Amino acid sequence: MNTVVSCGDSFFTSTREVWDNLKGDDWPEFSVSKTVAIDNLDPEIQNDIQEVYQLSLHSPSIVDIVAHNKNWQHINLAHGGVNNVGIRLQIDQAIEDHKPDYIFFCASSPYRFSYRNEEGSLCHTGGFSKVDLGLSPDIKMIYEKYFFVEELAEMQSYWYFSSAIELLERKGIDYFFFPNWPEIRNMDWTWAKGKVYPNESPQLFDMAMQAKANNFVNHTVWEDTLKVAEAALTHLSDWN
Repeated sequence: MNTVVSCGDSFFTSTREVWDNLKGDDWPEFSVSKTVAIDNLDPEIQNDIQEVYQLSLHSPSIVDIVAHNKNWQHINLAHGGVNNVGIRLQIDQAIEDHKPDYIFFCASSPYRFSYRNEEGSLCHTGGFSKVDLGLSPDIKMIYEKYFFVEELAEMQSYWYFSSAIELLERKGIDYFFFPNWPEIRNMDWTWAKGKVYPNESPQLFDMAMQAKANNFVNHTVWEDTLKVAEAALTHLSDWN
């Protein structure tokens, strides 16, 4: 069985880890369908699942769906709120720790950054408007005014993913890159020899912005996640 590792921000996350951490011995495998089919299970198992797992928020990732379709083992390293440096490091971890056959990775906002809070813990933020996790207003103002340049942040993200693509190509690892965020999608990736998810296909970011507010970990309802997974599968006929 081939192995795929997914790297990225919340758009590539899934409730699979929650399911696997909570599941009892008699629970079924994680479902990549819209809902968890429990009607035919033993009533006690149904009660266990309903008590400890939020069925209404069941949310597979696009890579969960693709891996199920292709019969691949899927290891998910994606993490909500991570910036593009973090995703670049996930790719290194995927290569070193898991030696996968395939790597799927998506970009995050180029405007995210990492900082240490007053307790010294490393934190990620979605942008200056959301810096309220232990970063004082004074520090926030100084950083935004004197140290943060949007154009440079965008270029840095381009460098991070360019280096990831070049590394994967040197090592002969097949990859599928999802630029996702508009700022990253608008960059030139035509030089990449591997697979890059096309702009004209359904986009997770766009559908999340158009949808009503929801509590799904990866921001998109199952029907929208499936649209992207199905579009991705049309580019994978040459991958076993």
